[in-house]
Amino acid sequence: MFILDTKKCTGCRICELVCSFHHSGTFAPSLSSIQVSRKKITGEIKLAFYNTTKDAHPACNCTLNQEKCIEYCPVEGREELTDILRLRENNN
Repeated sequence: MFILDTKKCTGCRICELVCSFHHSGTFAPSLSSIQVSRKKITGEIKLAFYNTTKDAHPACNCTLNQEKCIEYCPVEGREELTDILRLRENNN
């Protein structure tokens, strides 16, 4: 799993919904390859990206320019999601 701290992500979790629909045909964040979390004290947002299957989270099988999470991201979080996918490709 890769974890990325991000300043641009708003925490809307659209990427989780789109990813879960891509993998399972349902809108269920628990079935997403991406997990968005926010620290309660600081408000800092982290994106966790599963590169291997863990619990109900499937491993992402998307390649760059094919991922729906980036396509549907409404803000500048696209850069962070792209960085995560590049890390995954470089480490496989």
